[in-house]
Amino acid sequence: MERLFAHPQRGVLLTDEPLAPAYRRYCGGKDSDWREVAAVALVRGDWYWVPAPGQRLPAGFLWGDPARQRFGLGGPVLVFGPIDKVCRDCKEPFVHTAREQKHLAETLQLLTDVTTVRCRSCRRAKVALERARVAYAAALRAVEQAPSAATHLDVARAILDVVAAGGRAPLDRALGHCRRARRLGAAASADRVESQIAARRAAR
Repeated sequence: MERLFAHPQRGVLLTDEPLAPAYRRYCGGKDSDWREVAAVALVRGDWYWVPAPGQRLPAGFLWGDPARQRFGLGGPVLVFGPIDKVCRDCKEPFVHTAREQKHLAETLQLLTDVTTVRCRSCRRAKVALERARVAYAAALRAVEQAPSAATHLDVARAILDVVAAGGRAPLDRALGHCRRARRLGAAASADRVESQIAARRAAR
């Protein structure tokens, strides 16, 4: 039988030894925050040790599937467990769940030592900002290739989207594109976008 230990910041440790020698061997030093959460039985799979059939883990823990993982010399992850973290952006504590870790390792197939440094809200905000920046770059390319009222307004709206997502983009440039759209016959649409730009400036 293997013993499954969990640590709030370090994750899980699966070993057939008592905690103290196992911790010194794999982690170095001493730590009193490890706790034993389960005893599990492993069997030899095609290439790796795998859990014996029919075993359940405590709530919050999930079995890993080594066949779906990319790993280095440290080997595959057989068990994922919750890890307490502090978000790099908002500085608030959050839990990096076993499900999220399994998704990174086995669905996205990132290296098993890849982890997240942002909470879910900040990750979503970062993704939204990156998408807005990509759309802004695409709008700039489109207006260079085919200047029209529509493409100028697309640039102005893309700038607003970047700012709304928390990024930096030149609102004065957005106004310039609105003026060009007005000269090209889209006065009503340009007025609506300009009012959005004024509201965004007032909110700063």
